[in-house]
Amino acid sequence: MRKKICVYTCITGDYDNLHEIEKPEEGVDYYCFTNNKNLKSKTWKVVLIENDGLDNCRLARKTKILGHPMIDGKYDIYVWSDADVVWQRKITDFVKEYLKEAPFAIFKHHSRKSIREEAIACLMCRKDSKEIIEKTLGYYDKVGYADDNGLFESTVFISRRNDDTVQKTMETWFGMVSKYSRRDQLSFSYAVWKNNLKVDLIDLNVWNNDWFVTEKHSAKGAMKDCHLYYGNFNNEEFAFDKYHIASYEKDGDYLKVKDIVPVDTGRIEVNPTNLVGSNFVDVKFSPKGAEIELVGLFNYKNKRVFCGGCNTVIIAGDFKKGQKVEFAIKLHELEGSEIVDFMEQAWQKDLKASWTIDALNAKVKQLEHSERKLEEIRNSGLWKMSAPVRRAINKFR
Repeated sequence: MRKKICVYTCITGDYDNLHEIEKPEEGVDYYCFTNNKNLKSKTWKVVLIENDGLDNCRLARKTKILGHPMIDGKYDIYVWSDADVVWQRKITDFVKEYLKEAPFAIFKHHSRKSIREEAIACLMCRKDSKEIIEKTLGYYDKVGYADDNGLFESTVFISRRNDDTVQKTMETWFGMVSKYSRRDQLSFSYAVWKNNLKVDLIDLNVWNNDWFVTEKHSAKGAMKDCHLYYGNFNNEEFAFDKYHIASYEKDGDYLKVKDIVPVDTGRIEVNPTNLVGSNFVDVKFSPKGAEIELVGLFNYKNKRVFCGGCNTVIIAGDFKKGQKVEFAIKLHELEGSEIVDFMEQAWQKDLKASWTIDALNAKVKQLEHSERKLEEIRNSGLWKMSAPVRRAINKFR
């Protein structure tokens, strides 16, 4: 006899810390699959897995998408939960609330609507290489995928894995992760479309809801490369030939990048780092005379601190194809309690922005509802019959 719910996660290497389940629920089993022999838990059943010739990222994706023989077919409902997720409310209630008619339930993306948008964000945040992302998008163009199927967040999802369509979708999904980009959000929408999977949409912000919170990954970033876009990144059709990734060279206290301008342009957008907590001390650009603007950086104790992939250095000037340019930055990383304080402030700022957006969305829905009601009244027989009276009243006024 099957047990009802299986909650499973996967940790490969030392990318995440495993958070204990604060209040394990009756009728729910918790599994953590890992290749880390040192991982222990009091509330998760820790299961060692083999690497299968895969890198740590794809090994975790394989377990996430395809499951594992230890749990396959033994439960009615499966809940995937990223290892950085800490549940605040009952998972059984979450399942009842969001898994309805469809065999699969997943969060809509909190800010993006297409695979192409996600691909560009992955480039900005250094989640995968330019070559593999370009190859992935090229495949979708080749098979005629219109990329109008929406975008989803796979931090948490619920499935009836024993359903045939779910199984086929998961096989398609992991096939894409194996052959193309390891970023699973770049292929889930395609797998849904390919197999015509019906999905219940969890219409919440995955990063701001009262069901769970997420803790930071334990792995640390590093200053490796600089991303440059020759044009207006947000206001034109993204072109891979305008997007360059260059390695830094150490020059005293500065990190320097040299590049060749690929097209005539009046604007270069530079994404210098994805290392959160870096304080911009100085920025230089050659040739001289260009205007430099820092955009999206967080103000912290009179410092301009990098806090995400949207932070940009905009360089305005008259740049010609084939021209040599040079960009250099001097950074200082926040340390100890300072970085903790900064992250807390940044998080609170993000929450306030999210609340504002949620409030505006609620207001829009109210207005849309009012407009629909008004349209119903205008189309009603009583409204049409009263037209002569209303005209007479208006004439009198």
